[in-house]
Amino acid sequence: MNSIKIAIDMGSSQTRIFEKDCGLVLCEPTLIALSKVFGSEQIKAYGNEAREMEGKTSDQTVVFSPISQGEIKSEEYAATLLKYFLQKIKPKSIFSKTIDAVVCVPCALSDEQKETYARVCYKAGIASVKLVPGVITSALGGGKFVHTPTTYLIVDIGHGKTDIATVNMNTILKGCTIGVGGEVCDNKIMAAVEENYQAFISPQAAKQIKEEIGSLYERDIQNIEVLGVDSRTQAPKPIIVVADVVKEGIIDAFEKIAYAIESTINMCSPDVCSDLSRGGIFFCGGVSKISGLEDFMRKRLKLPVRIIEDPDICAVLGCGKLLSDSSQLGDILKEF
Repeated sequence: MNSIKIAIDMGSSQTRIFEKDCGLVLCEPTLIALSKVFGSEQIKAYGNEAREMEGKTSDQTVVFSPISQGEIKSEEYAATLLKYFLQKIKPKSIFSKTIDAVVCVPCALSDEQKETYARVCYKAGIASVKLVPGVITSALGGGKFVHTPTTYLIVDIGHGKTDIATVNMNTILKGCTIGVGGEVCDNKIMAAVEENYQAFISPQAAKQIKEEIGSLYERDIQNIEVLGVDSRTQAPKPIIVVADVVKEGIIDAFEKIAYAIESTINMCSPDVCSDLSRGGIFFCGGVSKISGLEDFMRKRLKLPVRIIEDPDICAVLGCGKLLSDSSQLGDILKEF
């Protein structure tokens, strides 16, 4: 029986699937809309359709991600969602061919957490599952030669967490995962808007603000108009949010990321630090696209800073490269 070879990056915000010889075939929100009526549960929508329902459901329906801060919180729903995505990309052949998958995961998972990721994949119908650290596949996707002795420091700022690791020779030297990412930034923006404009906004509006005018630059004059709710009268309220207010809200999150990077560097040997002083730090993940990140981190850490090309999809692209390089995949698996 022929097999389908795929790479999967299933994060708390987005799920991306890369198929060998086809490229990126799916990118959808890691979301489920679940209805709870009279004690029974019914899934109403998945992925893009569930995203359309956010903020518009009755009290009996909740839209949620089964993954939070890099950890699978609901094995059952994560498997159901992944199975839906697999059926979507290969509706006719999904049951007639076996599926082999390379799956990128956070770098600091415990053995138990790794087993949970693997079980989710098996329950979704995948026959062969190989887990690899996302920081390594992100470097690969960005064109870095992680099989050499040259050390790279990779910082992956996702929706629910940030992975930080030094990598060389297909392995992680030092690494950690912290629960700071885009979701924390969204919550900070909601709080900043309430404090400065006396209005409540939705998580969706906060995400829009972050993506369109989120900035770490000083005195950024960008602005955006969003619709909120007056915190005193509960009436609809148009708000013009300026970038400086956004920065006040999110700066603490990036300070925490910078501190975690410093802590990782401080654990490195002098030779590794020498590599980093020349090569610098490489950022990826969707949140790394925020304006001013390079300047902020360069000044804060006193090291060269670069954003990896295609930062939001480089992890799954690098994972996809491993589908055609069994030797390098084997070396990575030995160390993870």
